[in-house]
Amino acid sequence: MASLVLLTVVRPNLGGRVAQPVGFPAWAALTAGEVLDAMAVDERAEHIAALSRIAVTKHRALQHAVDLTRAAIACGVLAALLTAAGVTA
Repeated sequence: MASLVLLTVVRPNLGGRVAQPVGFPAWAALTAGEVLDAMAVDERAEHIAALSRIAVTKHRALQHAVDLTRAAIACGVLAALLTAAGVTA
């Protein structure tokens, strides 16, 4: 489970889940002239807000993946200790 969460976190989102992608996913579909036109309008505040939401979501999921990995390691250590002590179910 932790691996699936981690893979989901590190998989790039190239704007497929948002109505209006920002940054390089949006610029990749534009010509050089269209990029210049887009940059002529100051949308930095909107871009910063959108990119910040993406970053917070990604980091929360990464925290969850790390927590799941820690829990899995703890279960493995406990199982090894119980096996070494000869405890059976």
